[in-house]
Amino acid sequence: MGSWICLVLVLFTVALFWQVARSDRPAGVPVAVLLSGAAVLVWAKFGVGDSIVSWLLHLPAAVLLLTGAVAMIIQLFRKKAAFPVGALSLTIVLLAILLPGATEAGKFVSQESNFNVVAAAAFDGLDTGRISVGDEFDISSNGTYDLERLERAFAPATLRKMKELHKRAGIYRVILADGDVIYFSRGAVFQSISGIAIVRNGKDPAADAELHARYFDGVIRYEPIGDGAYEFFDGL
Repeated sequence: MGSWICLVLVLFTVALFWQVARSDRPAGVPVAVLLSGAAVLVWAKFGVGDSIVSWLLHLPAAVLLLTGAVAMIIQLFRKKAAFPVGALSLTIVLLAILLPGATEAGKFVSQESNFNVVAAAAFDGLDTGRISVGDEFDISSNGTYDLERLERAFAPATLRKMKELHKRAGIYRVILADGDVIYFSRGAVFQSISGIAIVRNGKDPAADAELHARYFDGVIRYEPIGDGAYEFFDGL
């Protein structure tokens, strides 16, 4: 459904530009405000990996959309905006609101290759002794200490993949949870934590009681989302 809404949104935007270009009542300011709000909202839903930042971006998007919608309706009542321009603008707003955002599982699918590259590098580091079970790496930090730890443990190409995971999938920490389990944590939100677990050697993290007790609150839950991949949740 989301892909159909996205396609219709693009087509309506093209139609709106065409109507504005040919109309003697283009209502340029309300149109610009509405399109800006729709663009911010779509970016918040798909362009931002961090769920907190995404929700924060919803606020300016809502202000722009509400302001633009009110202005457009006033322009329509005063006959200062052509009806096709107003109808298309308000329809675009509705479509942007209805467009479902990227799910956490969807972010994993789009970044699966990066998850696997980083996990493979982490497992290799474990096998060669460069890093150990229990090590945690903050991939969101630009602090000297965190960067030096990462640079000692991983190759530059792997570090670039980590930065992509932070930017596109909202990952904050890489945790070497077990010899066969790597956690990609999104961080804590309202006393809850979640992320992606990549496993090898057929490991079933849900069946490992010791792994459950080693991290977080010990009530971690796993949901399979791919071959050797689980989404995990802990807390409220």
